[in-house]
Amino acid sequence: MSIIGLIQIGKTSKDPPSSDDMNEHVKPRVLISDTTGGEENTLVDVLDKNLKIIDTRSISRIIIKPNLMDPTHSPGVTISPAVLEKIAGHLRNRFTEVVIVEGGGYNLPAKKMLDGHDVWNICKRTGAVAFDLCDLERVMLTTESRWNSPIRFPFPKILMDKDSILISLACMKTHVFTGVSLSIKNLWGCVPDTKRTLFHAYINEILPKIVDSIPNPIALIDGDIALDGRGPKLGTPFKGGIVISSTNLLAADIAATRVMGISPMQIRHLERTIQLTDKLKDFNDYEIEMLGSAKLDRIMKTTRTWYDAIAIVTYWSPYLSKLFYDSRLTPIIQAAVLKTGLSPGAQN
Repeated sequence: MSIIGLIQIGKTSKDPPSSDDMNEHVKPRVLISDTTGGEENTLVDVLDKNLKIIDTRSISRIIIKPNLMDPTHSPGVTISPAVLEKIAGHLRNRFTEVVIVEGGGYNLPAKKMLDGHDVWNICKRTGAVAFDLCDLERVMLTTESRWNSPIRFPFPKILMDKDSILISLACMKTHVFTGVSLSIKNLWGCVPDTKRTLFHAYINEILPKIVDSIPNPIALIDGDIALDGRGPKLGTPFKGGIVISSTNLLAADIAATRVMGISPMQIRHLERTIQLTDKLKDFNDYEIEMLGSAKLDRIMKTTRTWYDAIAIVTYWSPYLSKLFYDSRLTPIIQAAVLKTGLSPGAQN
């Protein structure tokens, strides 16, 4: 769907709400901008607009969770080091503490992702700091599975701090398992467990709980280069020329899926978040602010291979996940998969 169609669905407005109006009845604002002024500058501009909405007087820390799900940067797959440095440097001029975080995944330690995206040097140049979330203090959160049984999973305590803002700096891309990877799916990397693949059977229940546990979020979805097809790694990058942002993660992702031409109700973790929050049930529940003439020139669609279908069955089954990723057979299975070269690379 074009942006014109999106405007007809959501109400548009230009002026941010005053602090007196910031209550639970105020519709969340979604900013949609083209990147004619440059990708990095556009992201900073929409970030500043969101910071004006939040009362930052008590904020002592800004936390950036970029999508760094690969050892090195690939356009459309991970956030570029240049974008990350621009945002970190800009925030460091305004806030005392800027923290860049990432959590390690299966066969991919966070250190390797941070190294490959030049994060340590970015920190030296900007004054930010970086951490592997697996090294930080954690708490256990509990939610309910689709089988009505309790699920307990670890979560970094720092991300629940009411005096912090968490920026989900996400790519705009399709995903062979979850349909899309946007600001909410990006937070899957916040589960501080290198074997979080074992939680994947419950990802549609865990992600809404994560969203509910973050007091001050900002979504920054970078679609300057978007990834279509067999995401999150093996899709086709194309020039999207668009950035989407909001202080409400769900509103940002609903708007982004609409722009991509995908129904949010087809994305199970978004559908469940909508159900559990009892908010944003349709597109009139949030407001759109258009900056420029942003639009995508294609309808995005997740494509899957026969191998992806087998992998999906494995991921959605807690028993098969245990067999494939945490058993005596795991080394043999993983070696065989890597040898075939068929892995979708979505284990993070």
